[in-house]
Amino acid sequence: MRLLYVAITRAKNRCYIYVPEKIKESPLAQLLQPAKNESPADRISTIAASCLDSIKVSLVRFDFKQKTPRSDAEATATTLAARPFTGKISRLAITASFSALNVTESELDESNAITSEEIATLIPSLPDESDLSILTFDRGRRTGDFFHDVLEQMDFQNLEKLSQLIESKLGIYGFTRTLHRPAIQQLLERLPEIELEPGMRLRDVPTHERLSECEFCHPLAHLSPSVLAKTVGQWKTIGTDAQTRLGKLRFDPIEGFLSGFIDLLFRFKDRYYLIDWKSNWLGNRATDYGPDGMRRAMLKHNYYLQYHLYTLAVDLFLKQRLPDYSYEKHFGGVFYIFLRGIDPGDSSGAIFRDRPALKAIEGLRKLIA
Repeated sequence: MRLLYVAITRAKNRCYIYVPEKIKESPLAQLLQPAKNESPADRISTIAASCLDSIKVSLVRFDFKQKTPRSDAEATATTLAARPFTGKISRLAITASFSALNVTESELDESNAITSEEIATLIPSLPDESDLSILTFDRGRRTGDFFHDVLEQMDFQNLEKLSQLIESKLGIYGFTRTLHRPAIQQLLERLPEIELEPGMRLRDVPTHERLSECEFCHPLAHLSPSVLAKTVGQWKTIGTDAQTRLGKLRFDPIEGFLSGFIDLLFRFKDRYYLIDWKSNWLGNRATDYGPDGMRRAMLKHNYYLQYHLYTLAVDLFLKQRLPDYSYEKHFGGVFYIFLRGIDPGDSSGAIFRDRPALKAIEGLRKLIA
């Protein structure tokens, strides 16, 4: 009955209702309520007579056994077929991310192999209750997803609900039995107190001055490993070892769009900064997260390329949003924070800092154009 009501009352200009000879106990019969010997058509005619010119009734007879003859045009019509496509579709068109570019020759050779380190992350180990520091917390992608989810929703200026947030995410990512709750809580409580730059801490960044999991997608011109290697060769600040490693990337040539997610983009005193959270395990000692340990991780995973691409994305974003935008004036820098090693008393460890040179970003602008 409700569907019939909606069908009748929603018409804007006119509503046609086809009523069969027998409506039995249908919603239409409940609405019309014909008398015992009254046909639906007679009942509608009675209702129409009392509604002035609002309702018109006409009788339609149709013989379902009679076939409608085909017209001459239909009889002589040719068989329809799709027109042949003569255009060319580029096989290179793709939406690429940092992961798509971060392919080395050795990884191509070992694409079907699995390392002992990867096997270790797949087999759950028994917790060592003698060391429940954050350094011994589970490793692997699931741990990274857990921390990213917590940090996306965490309010650095108000930690009152931090415990509930942690507990909720532990359940979602399958860590309900972990013994590392105190270590995780301590780590996240320390995080807002870390001095990123003199006079700048995350506790000073309100939620309305930050964008978490900031997605970007920009048009990308034809890009090959050799073209990228030539551009990277101009990045003098990253060191020759990083340049050499990035020069050995062996991804397939691509064009289309460059996409990705920046963990955190925030504004502080009219300058913009980006943060990438890293849950990588670099060792079981705090010293493993010092400059040398971070340098090895940055090289191994080609994070130098990653943060240059992220910086380019921020640069293009700010260029569209700020009328007087200047890279030198508005972009503050990059922080790669290795969460397991942070210490409020030692800001030199566990935080990789850089601010790509303007020439490097200008080179990337030309590269993707």
